[in-house]
Amino acid sequence: MAIYEEQFAEHPVHEALSQLQAALRQKHKHKLDDTALDNLDRLNQSASFIEQRLLQASPVLNSAGKLGNVQKGIAASLGEINQFLSNGNSGHLTNASNSVEASVVAAATLVSISGALPSTGAAEATSFKKLADAAIKQINSEAEAAQAKQALFDEQVKLFTQQTSELKTQLDALSVNSAAKLEEIEARFEAEKAERETEFSNLTDESSGKFDSQLSKTREDTEKLITSIKEKKSEAERIVQLVGNVGLTGNYKGAGDNEKKSADTLRNIALGCFVGTSIFVAIVLYLSASGEFDILKSFFRLTAALVLLIPGTYAAKESAKHRTLESRHRRAELELASINAYLDDLPDEERNKLKASLTDRFFGQPVVEEGKQPDVAPSSLISLLKQSIDALSKK
Repeated sequence: MAIYEEQFAEHPVHEALSQLQAALRQKHKHKLDDTALDNLDRLNQSASFIEQRLLQASPVLNSAGKLGNVQKGIAASLGEINQFLSNGNSGHLTNASNSVEASVVAAATLVSISGALPSTGAAEATSFKKLADAAIKQINSEAEAAQAKQALFDEQVKLFTQQTSELKTQLDALSVNSAAKLEEIEARFEAEKAERETEFSNLTDESSGKFDSQLSKTREDTEKLITSIKEKKSEAERIVQLVGNVGLTGNYKGAGDNEKKSADTLRNIALGCFVGTSIFVAIVLYLSASGEFDILKSFFRLTAALVLLIPGTYAAKESAKHRTLESRHRRAELELASINAYLDDLPDEERNKLKASLTDRFFGQPVVEEGKQPDVAPSSLISLLKQSIDALSKK
């Protein structure tokens, strides 16, 4: 069995070396001087050397005690490096460098199976050291520039943070003022709203009162107007009734006017005939009184005078007929025009009965002939002539 190989592979020295290398690679923000940088470089080289020796060491020929001596120095150095990473004290790097030296010496004693021990020339080491120092200085310079930029950036961030804080303060103040203004506006709006509601309510009440008053007045005026219209309606009905009566009696009035006209015309004709007869008789009497009486001429004149009496008598008779008809038409017109006014206060039933009875009186009645007038005879003409002569002789 490979007992020695297993003991070599499972020895804690490998884990300790890995932890040391990890601690050396860990970044830190501590500022290092040249001595600290040299110690840190020495620690890196020592860890690399120990790693190479362990890779070349014979698992069989190297006992666990040798590997334990290497582990002790690594463990001590690892503790010091952790202290440095914690507090930044460069003295821990010095202690770590001194502690790892024992591990380097112990690693150098390990039996190798790959040939002679590795060695480095002094010139090469010195040259490498100078290059490393130059690189470290450049790195430090760039780190300082980066730190300056970082400080400037931090300052700008601080200024931006301050400005942001000021803006936030102003924004908070503006928010508070806006909230106060908003509350004030809301309070004013509520007050004005209440005032508007009060004004609107007052205006509504006032308008309602005016409307009710105007409505009441309008109702009164309407009732008065309706009453007036009813009165006017009654008057209009009465007027229409009267107009109807007038229309009904218009024929009687026209007939009466025509009869009057005819009677007047015939009367004038009769009067003319009588005047003519009187003139002829007067002439005959005058001639008889003056001695120039001619019986033939006188007889002719007297005959002509008697002839004029015939149409005069006829015209007088016809004038009397027309006058009688005129009087009848006037009376019918008056009765028909006043019948509704006379019956206005009576109940409808009685009024209708009276109107029906009056209808029989005015409509459909037979024409009543007037009493015969005496015919015109010669004896009447002679008596009329005598009366005329007597009247003229008395004058």
